[in-house]
Amino acid sequence: MPLCNDSAELLGPDGPFVSSIAGFQPRPGQVEMASAVERCVEDSGVCIVESGTGTGKTFAYLVPALLSDKKIIISTGTKPLQDQLYHRDLPAVLRALAITARTALLKGRANYLCLHRMQLAQQQTDLLSERRGEELDAVQRWSRVTRSGDLNDLTEIAEDSMVRPMVSSTAENCLGSKCSFYDDCYVNKARRRALGADVLIINHHLFCADLVLKEDGFGQLLPGADAVIFDEAHQLAEVASNFLGISISSNQIRELCRDIENEERREQSQVSGLMPAVAQVERLRQSVLKTVGGSRERMEWRDLSNDADFSRGLDALLTAVSTLTDLLEQAAPAGEGLLRCWQRGLWCAERLSRFSEQSRDRFVRWAESGKSWFRFHETPLQLGDTLRPYLDDASKAWFYTSATLSVRGDFSYFSNQLGIDATE
Repeated sequence: MPLCNDSAELLGPDGPFVSSIAGFQPRPGQVEMASAVERCVEDSGVCIVESGTGTGKTFAYLVPALLSDKKIIISTGTKPLQDQLYHRDLPAVLRALAITARTALLKGRANYLCLHRMQLAQQQTDLLSERRGEELDAVQRWSRVTRSGDLNDLTEIAEDSMVRPMVSSTAENCLGSKCSFYDDCYVNKARRRALGADVLIINHHLFCADLVLKEDGFGQLLPGADAVIFDEAHQLAEVASNFLGISISSNQIRELCRDIENEERREQSQVSGLMPAVAQVERLRQSVLKTVGGSRERMEWRDLSNDADFSRGLDALLTAVSTLTDLLEQAAPAGEGLLRCWQRGLWCAERLSRFSEQSRDRFVRWAESGKSWFRFHETPLQLGDTLRPYLDDASKAWFYTSATLSVRGDFSYFSNQLGIDATE
């Protein structure tokens, strides 16, 4: 522990950062913010700080967080900032303070290599294009040397590559403890490190996913903490809105069809009609895509639902997915992979059924699309009412910061969005 335990003094002209970090200059705004974080964490309070560019807000919350001797979760709006925090800023502050701390980086499971799904992908190389085959080869080579399994460290394939979902898992297709690679699972290893960390770096998507998982009774994804610090907090409402509503995408349906083909080849249920049903779902997915796909990024649901071709296509897709799910129920006893596919089929049918019905009060619907994908959304109109029970834990400190949180100096809009009452 440094000789001084006062964040403001440590960040001041006589503190260690001036001598240890090139170009560092004490800033009054940074010192003021650090003191606010210190009070908030110590008193388990709620605090919102608008911190403009150049304030040095990252150090302003890292210094008091590391000196608090409490378990801290720091959530960022983007994965690039999450990586920057963990790999660059956090080590720099630890060096300047001459202290050690148990730190960990945790992302959503889609960011980690799944050894089981990589094995499945290897079995269908004959169905891949030459480029996709080369990308899968790059994943296999990298899998022999990676320690974290974080796919963001693999620079040879793009973040939007179709190979990424083929070699990563979702909560729906993960085999859990029944997986033959369970002991080597990178997601489990990352979570174990997170459980033992004093400071855990996550992102808003993972934080909100944890809220949803707890609501659905699957248990707590993230470890308990004494304080939660949200950086880029202006993005939190939009991320939370997506997680606390429902959605379904063409990619989820396409991946289900692909996984059924893989698992049927591996587990051989030999249920009559299963593969033709998969082909029918895929045809109808493409048909719906034609009615919504293109360059439009966002569409009003009212306009879509008034389109007769879209409504007929959505109903037909729902019928096809329901038929496929019935066949998957017969195939499920053949193995864990097909069992998971059946469960995912039920999930897809339920979501499609919801969107084929009339819109519900207190919710808003919309669609977004690209040339080869679509996604339907339904989110609560009053997000604050839904979020308030989650963010109203008085046993924790809650700290929100970003460069843009107020409207003409008033934080009411931001506070009402999240259903929070700031004490400072």
